[in-house]
Amino acid sequence: MVSPLISALLGAGEQYMADEDASDKLKGDIIDGVSKKYFDVELPAQKNTINAMKEVKDAITRQYGDKIADIGDNYGFYEDGNIERAIERINKFIATTRDTTQTFRNKVEKMSPEDFASAFGKTSMIGAREQSLEDRESRVNDIFSDRSNVRDLLVSPDAPQGGVRGFLFGDRLKQKDVISARGKLEKGIEDRPPEIEQVDRQSIFDVKTGAVQEASATVADSIPLFLPAIPKYSTNELNTEIAQQMQVGSVFDQASQTLLLQPEAQRMDEVNAVKEVAINNLYRFKESDGSGNVASAIKFARSYLQTNVDDFFSGNFTNYAKTQEGAFGPIEGTAVGIKIT
Repeated sequence: MVSPLISALLGAGEQYMADEDASDKLKGDIIDGVSKKYFDVELPAQKNTINAMKEVKDAITRQYGDKIADIGDNYGFYEDGNIERAIERINKFIATTRDTTQTFRNKVEKMSPEDFASAFGKTSMIGAREQSLEDRESRVNDIFSDRSNVRDLLVSPDAPQGGVRGFLFGDRLKQKDVISARGKLEKGIEDRPPEIEQVDRQSIFDVKTGAVQEASATVADSIPLFLPAIPKYSTNELNTEIAQQMQVGSVFDQASQTLLLQPEAQRMDEVNAVKEVAINNLYRFKESDGSGNVASAIKFARSYLQTNVDDFFSGNFTNYAKTQEGAFGPIEGTAVGIKIT
């Protein structure tokens, strides 16, 4: 007569084998499905994206040079792999300055590596994606080459771990666990973009030239390499504001409903200096529609010049005895044959 205990153990063993086969099939189906999705869909798509970005950067390099191409890469202009849109983004970026494409290119190609990185960053988005791909491939290989890694990702966390049931069924995967198990495995091999080093990038308009000024033959570190683009403005409105704020000779024009500066006012050094400083600083007073607020710009220019030029309204404008101050560059006027910056 067979012992009831032996019968129970034999029955448990048969159940164990049946569960083992069913569990292994479920695990195999999950691994096949996840790996197929990775190798047939996700990995090729990831590589295709990188290759498309490289093709765009190569095209930008041929058209604009390697430095501008690096700027576009660092700013993420190639993420969609579209050359036309990348060119549009490059042109729009350059248009934020007063440079032409060629003068902008000349400037960036002469920048030191340190200044370039400070202004435009040093993290290539293409390089970041390549690093992400390499890390993911390594992680996938590690997971699938180690059975314990796969088990940890597949087996239900509430599966029994102790006693006879833990020994027999702890590694079992049941139908109710398939969705969560697949999700865990997919998460384990998902793309994880690397953390990009955050650079304290300064504004490109803070980059200085260190150029020598002809007027003083000294190095003017405060001269910016790039100047912001001048917003659109009305010349009539500009002249009206100058006439009103500076109280210089003008006449009212009925047709335009604005004040026109008299010839003697147009020739005044003070008027020309205020006008140039105001125009060059209109970007500081840009309205929501993209135009410049000339009233605020002229007020700024008057205050700035009065602070930095001795005897501003005393017929002695060409006397630059006072040391220039502020963060807006030296005050120099075309009225004395020197360009205002």
